[in-house]
Amino acid sequence: MKLSRTDLNLGLIDKTVFFNPNILPERNTHFMNDKIKCNISSQKNTSKSYKIHGNLFLIVKYECVRCLDDNIIDHKLPFDLEILLFDKNINNDFDTNDYLQLKEDETHIDLSKFFADIIALAKPIKPLCMPKCMGICIICGQNKNKISCSCTMSHQTSVWDDLKKLNIK
Repeated sequence: MKLSRTDLNLGLIDKTVFFNPNILPERNTHFMNDKIKCNISSQKNTSKSYKIHGNLFLIVKYECVRCLDDNIIDHKLPFDLEILLFDKNINNDFDTNDYLQLKEDETHIDLSKFFADIIALAKPIKPLCMPKCMGICIICGQNKNKISCSCTMSHQTSVWDDLKKLNIK
């Protein structure tokens, strides 16, 4: 999604924009809709910077790590960003964390990478379909959330059995 210098100069107040997730760089995310809703506001911060903030609204599908069922999550992802106007590259000593640079000769700034990163960082480390997901039976392969199987594991001797007998506290 591109934001024009003119929009930044005029200021955006809770503007709603829809864009196709295909314009975002690939981050291995499965979008359920063909449109992402973005509410965005901007304001001039200093003579050389703008602050933009808002929310992304999207529906994403993740695979449960225990049972491999699909888990659909409706996200509302806030963002806050500073756009700096400089002709030269900015050194790393700048005191803000989230910023993009808009050079003097550029008329638009592309927010696609920034939005793709926000969406990728929203993915749970361990996506589950439900908190108490029982997973897949390691014997028969059935999803234990849907079917109660009667599989039992036979206890075989292991090289670790003698260590288990030790009474160490």
